[in-house]
Amino acid sequence: MFTMKVDLTTGIVDITVSGLWTVDEIGVFARALESAARQVAASGKSHLMLCDFTEVAIQPQEVAAALHRMAIASRGRARKCALYTKGVLARLQAKRLAQANDHLAVFADRDSARAWLLDDSQPKRPADHIYAALVQPIARHAISQPSIEAAA
Repeated sequence: MFTMKVDLTTGIVDITVSGLWTVDEIGVFARALESAARQVAASGKSHLMLCDFTEVAIQPQEVAAALHRMAIASRGRARKCALYTKGVLARLQAKRLAQANDHLAVFADRDSARAWLLDDSQPKRPADHIYAALVQPIARHAISQPSIEAAA
């Protein structure tokens, strides 16, 4: 599920994503996004995407792969796209999506994401500060696997 609002003053397409998606829903999302991008373009701006992933579920591999393909191949690609979520696993999944897209960055909160979008002095994503912030806590709190012993 998603909602999408267009702010013609800033050129921001504000998207809230929730739940578990299917590959079919990505097509619906892509068409809605193309429509929003056309609206912004008609105002003389190139669109920016602000994506709230706070309520999104961890997506199945085929959905994540389809989103990745869409982000790379999108005809109406945003000048910049900022994703934000507090969930560690959702941020890791979003970060994988961002790796192949230098116009896409992942943030822990809406204010930081929006500030980066509107800062024209930072045309590309910031340094991998989010990745380091995510991986270090996970490494420190690694869950040990139970040992399995063969019965004699």
